[in-house]
Amino acid sequence: WSGIEDWHLVEFDLNSYAGKEIIIRFAFGSDPAYSTIDNDQLVGFFIDDILIEDVSGNNLTFYNADDINSNELNSIGYAWNDLFFDHYFDFCIDEDSEILDYPTKELCEENNYLWYSRPGSNGWEEYLPGAPVCDNCKYSLDLTEYSGKDVVIRFWARYDNDHDMQGDGLYIDDLNIYKESKRFYYAPLLFAGLENSEIVLVWDDLFEAGDRTFIFDSGSETSFNGLRLTDCSECLAFAGTLFPVLGKSSVDSISIYNINTSEVDIVINAYDDGSLGSTDPEPLYTLNVMLSEPGWNSFDVDWDVTWDSSSALLIAHSFTDLINVAYDTSSSSNDLLVLDNTWLQYNTDEIHGNWGIRAKIAYDGLDVTYNVYRGKEGDEFLSIIASGLTGGSYIDSNIEYNSLYYYNLGVLYPDGYEKILEYGISIISPLPPIPDGVVKLSYDDDSFESEFIAGKYNYSTVQFSPDPENQFLYMIRWYQRGSGGAIDIKIWEDDNGMPADTAIYSAAQASWMKDGWNQKVLASESISFSDDFWIGIKEFSSSQPFGLDTTSISGFSYQREGENGEWLPIEGNLTIRAYLSSEPLSITTSEIPFNYGLKDIFPNPFNPVANIQFEVAEFSQVKLSIIDLNGRLVSVLENEKMNPGQYQSLWDGNDSYGNQVSSGIYLAVLESNGILIQTRKLALLK
Repeated sequence: WSGIEDWHLVEFDLNSYAGKEIIIRFAFGSDPAYSTIDNDQLVGFFIDDILIEDVSGNNLTFYNADDINSNELNSIGYAWNDLFFDHYFDFCIDEDSEILDYPTKELCEENNYLWYSRPGSNGWEEYLPGAPVCDNCKYSLDLTEYSGKDVVIRFWARYDNDHDMQGDGLYIDDLNIYKESKRFYYAPLLFAGLENSEIVLVWDDLFEAGDRTFIFDSGSETSFNGLRLTDCSECLAFAGTLFPVLGKSSVDSISIYNINTSEVDIVINAYDDGSLGSTDPEPLYTLNVMLSEPGWNSFDVDWDVTWDSSSALLIAHSFTDLINVAYDTSSSSNDLLVLDNTWLQYNTDEIHGNWGIRAKIAYDGLDVTYNVYRGKEGDEFLSIIASGLTGGSYIDSNIEYNSLYYYNLGVLYPDGYEKILEYGISIISPLPPIPDGVVKLSYDDDSFESEFIAGKYNYSTVQFSPDPENQFLYMIRWYQRGSGGAIDIKIWEDDNGMPADTAIYSAAQASWMKDGWNQKVLASESISFSDDFWIGIKEFSSSQPFGLDTTSISGFSYQREGENGEWLPIEGNLTIRAYLSSEPLSITTSEIPFNYGLKDIFPNPFNPVANIQFEVAEFSQVKLSIIDLNGRLVSVLENEKMNPGQYQSLWDGNDSYGNQVSSGIYLAVLESNGILIQTRKLALLK
């Protein structure tokens, strides 16, 4: 049978399923030559008049399409839009997403590459939001354009034509459709630092009451530009910024940046965030003011916001074809909202940033709890490691040495909604101390007059000769110019004065590398040598240059083009070092002594000066900064190379421009060689 067929009546004996809950599945096989996809005269497979009776002939249930919707099982008349299509395939790729000739997953992963596969093989697999797999695929399945319409979601499967009857068919389950909420859920900033042998996470606790000025602009008045309405006369619009309302709150003052050259009269309105979807919304509060001074103009208000939840207050002021509104293009975008009949987002390629609007808000806080999520380098997803937390910090002590960890924070609101931070944070756990007796092998003099880069898929290497008493590899270090990038670390035994054909160790390093010295502890690999050995790097397109010492040339640094090129000497000493021990070494977390970080801040709260004490464990570039809870840099207290030791720095509550900041919570941030070490809160009271 094929082509167009009439209705068929079929009967089934369901006695063996008496007393059970059942699912009835209808399946059919179609000839690919006769398909609704390829032939618009074929309208599909129809099922109707489903009747279930007991053994006495009593009607238990009956389904008739006409009783519900005559088109429910009929695709005629629908305007089908192909939102997404895909098919199963798999292959091996490198870090540049180039396909490699490894036919199996085992061979691919043995060579430290990634086996990439699409859902569609046997077993349950899940489609997650992400990048499209083809030019025409709409993988995110955004249904916004169908808002307010009745939709039918159709699934179909294609298969090969060998009719080998393999498999049980296509199953679809857990289909979720989400409606985007216009409710505003505020999310705090997340910071991570190291303390002792633990990773400490801190965030602004939304449960705490507070009183602070919310600032979304960069703080630099030179960054403001002006915008006014065009192509109209005597027209009016409002520029608005969303401010978080953390429980019952009150607005104490509003500051507007005046970029006009003369005095101008404006209207300041406050709206609840529900007005974003309404036409010509009514403001909660209105204030008529004059901007008389160039720059910031502040106005005291007493506006109560009484809703007891997380929401947003939209504060806006008028501008016209004659009155400019100020916007800061250097700050990260907080959405440039404009009211012209309805609220619209004004952000474009040419105009983006934040309006010159600030607000001082006192708030009672929110009845929220927190969930902490964590993943380790190589993990596909973050897993929850703590839930139901109260307060603004969490200490993670269950960590491994010198490993990259990813964290994110979920804020659970009283209505059951969990707000996951849009951006998480990453941090490298502490390095283990170098044990006594470990010997360093190197040829550079710790100064790098030049730099070296071999290029994509090319190699560089350094030859080392172990001492008979120290033959176990503990660690390798390399110096690179610039942060980030990816490399493939290789270790070869010696073969007549050159690296052997096959590496005895190979590992991709594709994250957390910084400008300066980087290291990889290999104690757990049990690598030992009785003769010369070679440590090298295979580069990728994203690899950063390596330091090159040219004051003396030892003759032990080489480069090679591709997999089969000839090893040629490099005019200089590559900055690759080997660390050897006399016996195999193991690492346990209990062995870490830690003396690097912020030790004390006193008094805290403070007025007028805070004493910040910190300790440096090794010679490094140390930076001590103050940032506010919006993530904006307030002041840099220290930024210089420091020897190991104890230090202290004073902060008088001024920003980098010498202006006194407002009272509130701030964060002291300690960095070493560009790596975040620790953050601690301090409170300024006036």
